[in-house]
Amino acid sequence: MRHMERGPAPVDIPALCEKAADMLKRCGEITVASVSEDGYPRICVVSPLRTEGCSVVYFATSANSEKVRQFRKNPKAGVCYFNGDNSQTLTGTVQIVEDMRLKRKIWQDWLIRHFSGGPEDPDYCLVKFTANAATLWYGGEFASFSIPAGE
Repeated sequence: MRHMERGPAPVDIPALCEKAADMLKRCGEITVASVSEDGYPRICVVSPLRTEGCSVVYFATSANSEKVRQFRKNPKAGVCYFNGDNSQTLTGTVQIVEDMRLKRKIWQDWLIRHFSGGPEDPDYCLVKFTANAATLWYGGEFASFSIPAGE
């Protein structure tokens, strides 16, 4: 990630991402957008199960859900979250996680309300979102930037 010029003082993007990552860890809900067959965004609220920095989010949904059908056809996605006046909007791609060890590791007990068979429930679908671009507003600082793969 690079520093971005904004007016007279540069924005410290790594520091801003660190703040956004902390905010993401505290979010109980985020929005995720898939792309419909007609090319329109479809936005849903989901609960993040695991995060990595400010650019990777895992969440669960029904394997038979509309969003999973859309993600299988088009993995492009968007994620947005906020806390108070601070927010982050991400664009990137999703991956349907098939690795049962990872699905068990990320499983949280409250998911049993949705997937009565536990982590082995065939309807339990774990989705990994990885951002390739971000727009952040945090503490009065604004930055839009690309996120290199692996960061």
